[in-house]
Amino acid sequence: MNLANIVCVVNTITMNFYVPDIRIGIISSPISDHFFSMRLSSGDPCSLTDLKGNTAAAVILNADKKNRTIEYDINSIKTSDNARKGILYQALIDRSYQEKLIEVLPFSHFKKIVFVATDNASPQQPNYDRLEGILIRSCCQCETAWKPHIQKEVVTIDKVLSKKDIIVMDSSFNDTQSESKQKKNACFVGPEGGWSDNEQELFKQFSASKIFYSGIVYPAWFAGLAFSMKTAT
Repeated sequence: MNLANIVCVVNTITMNFYVPDIRIGIISSPISDHFFSMRLSSGDPCSLTDLKGNTAAAVILNADKKNRTIEYDINSIKTSDNARKGILYQALIDRSYQEKLIEVLPFSHFKKIVFVATDNASPQQPNYDRLEGILIRSCCQCETAWKPHIQKEVVTIDKVLSKKDIIVMDSSFNDTQSESKQKKNACFVGPEGGWSDNEQELFKQFSASKIFYSGIVYPAWFAGLAFSMKTAT
């Protein structure tokens, strides 16, 4: 074997680690569990975030596996403005799809998600504690400093339609999108079963703006992210 051809690969962790108060200097389980699962040890550098705009370059001083505690020292702290805007109103979908949606939510521009009860919505109510955990881990993986907010209350469709500056995604809508519609930040995504006839009448009563992007019928859990990517360009 030619040793000159052997390449040594060093694993570099490119993600943030969530700490509610990054200035505290020591954390315990369950917050510390992510550090141990990634096998961080004394002397390792890491990036911390409180997901409220603050990130810190830090180094691990002590990783106590027995007591599940992590001690660290901060080298520098950076504070960033919140670029998130708008709200994603999402008709209830099955829990497995709720989790997929929350996992990709940090890649959108939305600052908040609200689940909505609609005629064809899934009867499965959100497990907010589980969704919050998934959201935190996904935010860390995509290295965002701001976490979107999950409203822990399912609302009715009339409350959504009473809001201003909202656009409804509808695959039965034939018109193409306009520039004015693209500028709207709030998006209302229906369930997999689509909008009912009664809801279509409600859209007319509330004069709701509607849009159907590119002739593509997106899965309900992904449609909001597709809207975000379209309006970001």
